[in-house]
Amino acid sequence: MLTINPEKIDAIKSNAETVMAFSNIVYSSLERLTTLNLKVTRALLEESAAASSQLLEGNGSAKPAKARMAIPEAATQNVVAYLQDVQDLTTETQQELTQLTTTFLAAQGKAANSTAWVKGLEAFKNLGQQVSSIAETNLNAVGDITSRVSASSAAKRT
Repeated sequence: MLTINPEKIDAIKSNAETVMAFSNIVYSSLERLTTLNLKVTRALLEESAAASSQLLEGNGSAKPAKARMAIPEAATQNVVAYLQDVQDLTTETQQELTQLTTTFLAAQGKAANSTAWVKGLEAFKNLGQQVSSIAETNLNAVGDITSRVSASSAAKRT
């Protein structure tokens, strides 16, 4: 017959609670990212419909030129806001998971600087930094594209 002492039961319980907490953080973050994606998609569709209406209602006035200028500006602002929200979400999730791991290690009586755990935390930290770096690069690219589109539109008006 298999006997389990109270220490093993506590360890199993602690591990299960940690796994559940980890899963809750990940699923919550995925849910927030999905909500953000739906919100951005809805806004994009609404703004595209509004911009199309403005362009069709122009009747040869200066309105269509202004509408054409507003489209890239609005799109750029939305992309910048989206990328910032994704970066914030990534940073927040990373902090929550780091706190969970640190708490788990402390409860296990293991030093937070244990070699295996440090390597794992460093890998996770590097992943978060890579995501932040990608978001920052995308943000810079959007700014560059916006200035090019603005310069091109300004040149066409003259």
